[in-house]
Amino acid sequence: MGGATTSSFVAPPSSLRNSSPDDCGRSHQHHHHLQPPSAVNSSARSTTATTTTTATTTTTTTTTAMASLVHALDCVFTPSPGACEEVLACVQRVLGEAGFRGSAQALGPGPGACGSLSGDGETCACLCVRESGLLTIDLHRDEAVSPSPDELFSALEVALRELRTEVQHLRRLPPVHRGGPVERFWALSDGRVVEYDFEEETLTTRSAYQSVRVLRSPQYGSTLVLNGDVNLAESDAAYTQCIMGDGQETFTGRDVLILGGGDGAILHSLLSNYKPRSITMLEIDPVVMEACRTHLRSVCGDVLDSLSGPTHQIVVGDCVPALRRYADSGTEFDFIINDLTAIPISTTHHHDSSWEFLWLILELSLKVLRPDGKYLTQGNGYNMRAALRVYEQHLGQLQPPVGFTRRTANVPSYLELWVFYTIWKKTP
Repeated sequence: MGGATTSSFVAPPSSLRNSSPDDCGRSHQHHHHLQPPSAVNSSARSTTATTTTTATTTTTTTTTAMASLVHALDCVFTPSPGACEEVLACVQRVLGEAGFRGSAQALGPGPGACGSLSGDGETCACLCVRESGLLTIDLHRDEAVSPSPDELFSALEVALRELRTEVQHLRRLPPVHRGGPVERFWALSDGRVVEYDFEEETLTTRSAYQSVRVLRSPQYGSTLVLNGDVNLAESDAAYTQCIMGDGQETFTGRDVLILGGGDGAILHSLLSNYKPRSITMLEIDPVVMEACRTHLRSVCGDVLDSLSGPTHQIVVGDCVPALRRYADSGTEFDFIINDLTAIPISTTHHHDSSWEFLWLILELSLKVLRPDGKYLTQGNGYNMRAALRVYEQHLGQLQPPVGFTRRTANVPSYLELWVFYTIWKKTP
């Protein structure tokens, strides 16, 4: 059985035109912090082949930058006549006693108000009282200059609880870091915000398809970030294991096709742990591969140092025309590992080009998958239930019919559970 139907490789030329910015790479396609779907995974600088890329690269180290901490206090109170006025007067009195200067202004025609008060040591308090019964106080301070606001917030809590107005609850939120050398807050697939411990940016560049960055985390190690989307960190062996079938598949003696995979993790795992007959990796973005070859060596080893080896080759180009060439020539594979974009978060799949691309890759892949072969791919975050349901419903409607299994893994740097699929053709 070969990577082609013979033992020799059949591959498209490296100059294939990209037909979709999503053709390579793993993008979580979050709809908040990152937003262009990442046209991910990359290509490599080879010792045996040269590719030409246009990119502007900056390597940075940790720098000292002004950073601000924002402390927040929320108070929910029972709306009633005069409640807003009483709450506002209480807050302004306590802040005034603490040395803050300024006052709040009316918030629309009702009794609500908002304002900004300045304090000592470059401290600023922003407050808002709403007629619906919500008080929010955001205190901005220079971490290096201003003292902690714990005593001030304690005084506010005591004073508010002594009011005639009924206070339902008071909550302090964890302080938020603003500014600094590297952003800390990122959104997950379902929109929840999490804080990372990134300390420095070791690479920032832009390829023809996307922005490419490598950030350093004490917990997760060097982390590949594409179009603002955390893709893979040195800690994320669980991702590679699960997209390869979570140890349930054997690749020895088989022909394997990798779509995307430019971080080199899948290729490295296949070559280190199995003896496939042939591996072909189709990757569109050489800049990502070079970033991982340089900064994520623990993930890719030396597999990105060259575009070919005794049983594998990396083809730099668009996977869509390559898949069509394979289908036209009768080339088939035992395993196809789709490490391209994640399942889109949108559920309007009839009018979404991201879904259309996903269906196209699936359709073309099934055409070049052997009858007893397996198609392995990622899904999306566990909480993206509606999008995952759309995907599974589509699988159930395919003709010829397919079967699938679904598994979930905790990928450390994702900070959320991630879903993976194994798909196969049902026998008649």
